[in-house]
Amino acid sequence: MNRLRLILLGICFVNGAYAQYIFTRQNTDNYWFKGVYEDSVSKNLYITASLIKSTPGYLNTTSNIFKLDKNGVLLDSIKIDSNLMVNAAITKIGNNHYIHGSQAVNTNTSAFKAIPVIYKCDQNFNIIKKLVLDSNFVSDDALVNAHLLQKNNRLYIAFALMNYSTVRLFKLDFNLNKLDSLTFNGSFTCDLANYGNRILLSGAGFPSMSLTGKNQVAELDTSFNVLSRFNLDSVTSVNPGCFQKVGVTYGHTNLYELSSNRYLMTGYSKVTYNSSCQWYIKNTNAIIKNNSIIEKSNIIGKPGAHILYTMPYTSSHKKYNYIFTTGMYGYNYSNPYPPQSAPTEIMVNKIDTAANLIWVNYYSTPNYYYSPLGVTGTSDSGCVVTGMRYNLLAPAVANTCEGFVLKLDKNGVIQYTGINDKDIIQKPIVNIYPNPASKEITLEVNSNDYFELEIYNSIGELVKYETRVKEKTTINTEGLPQGLYHFKLQSNKNNYSGKFIKQ
Repeated sequence: MNRLRLILLGICFVNGAYAQYIFTRQNTDNYWFKGVYEDSVSKNLYITASLIKSTPGYLNTTSNIFKLDKNGVLLDSIKIDSNLMVNAAITKIGNNHYIHGSQAVNTNTSAFKAIPVIYKCDQNFNIIKKLVLDSNFVSDDALVNAHLLQKNNRLYIAFALMNYSTVRLFKLDFNLNKLDSLTFNGSFTCDLANYGNRILLSGAGFPSMSLTGKNQVAELDTSFNVLSRFNLDSVTSVNPGCFQKVGVTYGHTNLYELSSNRYLMTGYSKVTYNSSCQWYIKNTNAIIKNNSIIEKSNIIGKPGAHILYTMPYTSSHKKYNYIFTTGMYGYNYSNPYPPQSAPTEIMVNKIDTAANLIWVNYYSTPNYYYSPLGVTGTSDSGCVVTGMRYNLLAPAVANTCEGFVLKLDKNGVIQYTGINDKDIIQKPIVNIYPNPASKEITLEVNSNDYFELEIYNSIGELVKYETRVKEKTTINTEGLPQGLYHFKLQSNKNNYSGKFIKQ
């Protein structure tokens, strides 16, 4: 098992007699935490992680599954296959796990080639069968759809070959035998979803591009006949002095079935904000009926800032009656490859299946670049966000991103159930009282170290800083507004964190 390094993501949650730490998997190469799946029985989390090793002439990717318990303790790390890039969460059917992605067949960076593959694994992730979906099409950009679709004891999977403007759609049985396939014109596959007794596929060019170059949704029967096509050119409109129809930007759409003739889509789009037609990228979502009628839509985003989804695969997820969507603020268009040189924020919003916005929150740590890559709803009506991050001021490894895990409760409050190595003994907690506080709080630490104390408000802003805190310290909180606060104590040897309420 690779070396793990404790790194706090902002502040950590104090739970019972021990402090719960968020932990990222640090390596000398880029580690990207991608899709995440919650087991409905055990509540364990399964995180798809890719280790990317790159030199000027060589690119290698290794995909692992990290198994965490419901408290964030790392239970296992399982390597799947060599040169494999898995961009989505696993799919569990019975006691088996299905994993899909792209596998490199030429790792030279000047002539990189990959083929789409799918694996059937047992409950311990031993490979039962590996299927190459199509070895005749080898591309440097084989884009596999986000969610492996299960329907009537069959699996459906699609991928696009960008160099060939071709989409390949497959029907498989649970033993990964090919039952049917279709090749048709298309430039991008993004998601598959059930739609009554039919299938929805999002992408572009089905069979021709939309007039404005926006995304499209194709409706197909299970024999792969295209029944209808809907262009996402006009989800809603804005009029800040120049009229604009707001569509869904090419390539980034997730789909969720609501009924036999209604579905909800999430994506993003340019939205103008002044009479000069200047724009920002915002999150868009809409309920669509009969693959032709927009029933309700939303534009969500922070004024004066960009959102750009970092992956077209798992930027949103439906769990029960809620949909969670993630994106990032502060994206640098002139330097699209991570790590970027400016700090960013994670945006997460929660809507219900009537497209009502429940909350939208923003998460960050000062002087960190964050890139969220995946999100999944959890059984407590909260969610888990996974991705990569980079310390801009003091990186553990220069120019190398590390993976992160961020657990939110149903109200968007950080729960700090991160990755803990099972071999590391957890440290005693910091005792804090009174909590809730009014005029002051007292911190007691079972340590002789001198600590720096940082207190953050609920949106991650540093509101108080103290040095040389030791053993027992009283902090004046009279000047702080009412609300939830997080604290971090850090010395050369130890880190302790928790939260308190100011009333």
